[in-house]
Amino acid sequence: MPSMCVKAYKQGLLAPVQKAACKRNLALMPVLVSASRKVSEVCQDTFHRHRWNCSSIDLAPRFGQDIIRGTSEQAFVSSLASAGLAISVGRACAEGRIKTCGCGRESREPPPSDFKWGGCADNIGYGVKAAKAFSSEPFDRRKFRANEDVRLHRHNSRVGWRAVRSSWRLQCKCHGVSGSCEAKTCWKALPSLQEVGAKLKLKHRDAEEAHPVPVGRKTKLLPSTARFNKDDLVYAVKSPDYCVHDPRSGSAGTKGRQCNSTSTDSFGCEAMCCSRGYLTTWVEREERCGCKFQRCCYVTCNTCKVSSHLNLCL
Repeated sequence: MPSMCVKAYKQGLLAPVQKAACKRNLALMPVLVSASRKVSEVCQDTFHRHRWNCSSIDLAPRFGQDIIRGTSEQAFVSSLASAGLAISVGRACAEGRIKTCGCGRESREPPPSDFKWGGCADNIGYGVKAAKAFSSEPFDRRKFRANEDVRLHRHNSRVGWRAVRSSWRLQCKCHGVSGSCEAKTCWKALPSLQEVGAKLKLKHRDAEEAHPVPVGRKTKLLPSTARFNKDDLVYAVKSPDYCVHDPRSGSAGTKGRQCNSTSTDSFGCEAMCCSRGYLTTWVEREERCGCKFQRCCYVTCNTCKVSSHLNLCL
């Protein structure tokens, strides 16, 4: 096996069944590695004001139970990882960083009268193809079809790349003398992972419980109560409240977490600290102040000490 695939496997970027996909797509591996880092960053940024803050994603390959036991948090991570790969690969194609692909196809839709199609569109199709190659296809084999974790992973991964495909935006460039816009060319651009992460966060909030059930020769995901569709995230195990440290459930707890004493949302001290109370401390930091622009061509600043209070959960 190529050393790049071995390294990615040891870093927890690949599951054992994804090794073959790695060997078939070696050109994508540098992009996959950078996409994984971006997924970790966006996941933690998206949930940093919540009890579950996605911190265990950094434990790869020894993930916490919160993202390996079929919870709605695992559903979010699976969908975000799939979306992250689709976006990173699609954009890398347009930037010429992958030899096996190039610009995306020009839209078949007739453009409005004020612009024409042009430029180098992000390769949405190739990005989605890459996401399928790593997130869905390795788990399509018959021996996985009745496995609950695999069924959930495949469904939630599809939700991720489908969210990317439905979120493209128009990017345009003007052409003309002295910056005028006598002519305008536009192309389809992929959304940022932060945008897709925000969309998937709403799906995480509304995730539905489902379990694989044999139906004839096939196994289907059937809802426990309400119906769900192909764009809903699904889970099989109810999440803990994440209030106290419990490795068995993957809960890191909220002791020592920062909170806002005046907020009533998930970042508020009442919610974040699970009604245990909080400790207020004062912290002092240095920052630039009294900045002045000096004649050609620099800025001088003083250094000031600023005190602020910090609320930490008990």
